[in-house]
Amino acid sequence: MRRRFTLIELLVVIAIIAILAAMLLPSLQKARSKALQSTCVSRVKQLTLGLHMYADDNANCFVRAVPIAGMPRGSQNNNVNWWRFYVHPYINDWNIFLCPVGQRTAANAADSRHQFHRTFGYNTNLARLIVSIGNIGTILAVSDASHWNANGCSGRSAAWASLHNRPGGCGANNSSNWVNQSTRHGGGTNVGYGDGHVGWVSAWQIHNTPTMFTVQ
Repeated sequence: MRRRFTLIELLVVIAIIAILAAMLLPSLQKARSKALQSTCVSRVKQLTLGLHMYADDNANCFVRAVPIAGMPRGSQNNNVNWWRFYVHPYINDWNIFLCPVGQRTAANAADSRHQFHRTFGYNTNLARLIVSIGNIGTILAVSDASHWNANGCSGRSAAWASLHNRPGGCGANNSSNWVNQSTRHGGGTNVGYGDGHVGWVSAWQIHNTPTMFTVQ
């Protein structure tokens, strides 16, 4: 006759399974975090290459700060992150403009009517000829960004958003109009540099290396 498990034995087995699960969970979470970071790195790379493809078609000049005629306008405080409309034709996928870890709003990347939160930011200091950028390999081009805000600007002057707390663009004298860097990947940020390569930068480096945002 087959022996049945007693209640105590069953509880012991359940406890062992729970302990093993608790031991494995951090590793699984870490693996998932790494996978999402890899996806983010891939998207930053594609956006950086998109900037270069745009430059190839526009006299070797990176995306300008002021939108050209025909670009969509925002209807809510003019919070339109214009640069994505220049780059999108070279990407053809709005999902690329969204970090998989970033918090999303109801609006999607293609919606010009709403503020576009917590995805990627573009360093508009690059809006010039590539040959004039002496530190092309060390200046940030695209990066994780927590949000951008162009409130207080009128009409098409609300044209851009810059990385980090650096002046630039409409309302630059008001810190509420600047963009905060997001360090959502292990206390750091995925960044695409001016020459096209992508790397990870710690929060300390972001806040203590202002030259990463300026043309030299």
